[in-house]
Amino acid sequence: MGFTSPYTCQKLNESTHLIIHNDKYLEQPFIYVKICPDARCVVVIDTGCGARNSEDGKSALELKDFIQTQIQQIDNSEYHFVVILYDKDEKWLSVGDACYQGAPINIMTPGGQEDNSATVIKLRCFVRDVEDSKETQTVHLASGHNSPSALATPFLQDLSEILERVSEGLVPILVTLPGDQIIPGGLLGKETFVVWHDDRGSHFSLLAPESAQRDSWGLSPLTQPDDRSCD
Repeated sequence: MGFTSPYTCQKLNESTHLIIHNDKYLEQPFIYVKICPDARCVVVIDTGCGARNSEDGKSALELKDFIQTQIQQIDNSEYHFVVILYDKDEKWLSVGDACYQGAPINIMTPGGQEDNSATVIKLRCFVRDVEDSKETQTVHLASGHNSPSALATPFLQDLSEILERVSEGLVPILVTLPGDQIIPGGLLGKETFVVWHDDRGSHFSLLAPESAQRDSWGLSPLTQPDDRSCD
């Protein structure tokens, strides 16, 4: 049987391509590749699940090989792997797995919710500053799942709202799972994880340890961040 590539690709703008990883975990993460010929480099945001996919036991193409053969070959180029990147020319903000829609946002460790909330605040502050600059411009956001070109301001505001509602106990628990059902092999120990999903039509859901302190997730959902939160 022939080899089937685990990647598919489409062009988002002049310098950026979206690669979807058809992985065996069925997560289908989004990988963003920005070609920078003047700097002789390729910037890769996220690297997928690292899982191979073949029908005959042969190794799948490595991500770098796929980029070189399917997108663009830059001789002697450097590859840079990052989570968050902003392209001021394209007005395009890539956040990787920091936040996304359509699948639970993974906050795997106790205390991770605080880091997530802080990241959302920083992203909202950054987008606000860009859109409030002298040049009126709309920032688009690309995330690690399902949202390759969302409007950044409403996206981040909606996420802030569900974080606030979780902290207030207003979002129902969808399911409770032992750690070995999330990552096999005991890497998460005996921790139990909870999935929250807002039943008000939100596209966001959260996955976090049951021991997480929900009241540390609070953000200001209905207003832009004030100057103090952006310092």
